[in-house]
Amino acid sequence: MSLPRWNTTCALWHAEAVGPVTAPGVTPIATSVPCRLEPRWQGRQTDAGGFGGITHTLAVPLGADLRDGWPAGPWPVVAVPDAGGTSYEVVLVTVMNLGAPDAYRLAWLRRQAEPGKAPAG
Repeated sequence: MSLPRWNTTCALWHAEAVGPVTAPGVTPIATSVPCRLEPRWQGRQTDAGGFGGITHTLAVPLGADLRDGWPAGPWPVVAVPDAGGTSYEVVLVTVMNLGAPDAYRLAWLRRQAEPGKAPAG
């Protein structure tokens, strides 16, 4: 396995700093982080451990300070592309290829409803 090809950038917020990410004064801990966003299955919210509802995965470089809210939150947030983009809750983060030169972090995400719109599903 090799490093993913980064296709966009993202902004990261830690759970303790997250309010609505569009609110004034809520500053991301990192911006312009190279990443690769990919859609995934629409999991059920009733899946064991709250792992349901996953809509996307996000790969970032190993050095990115991406954290998760596993098993029960509070959920850190990422926005793609960068701080003005679509917001996602970070449910779980794993390290792929640990110990290899091509190691990276892979996050399992739940897309957040856009302000003023009802959540999908």
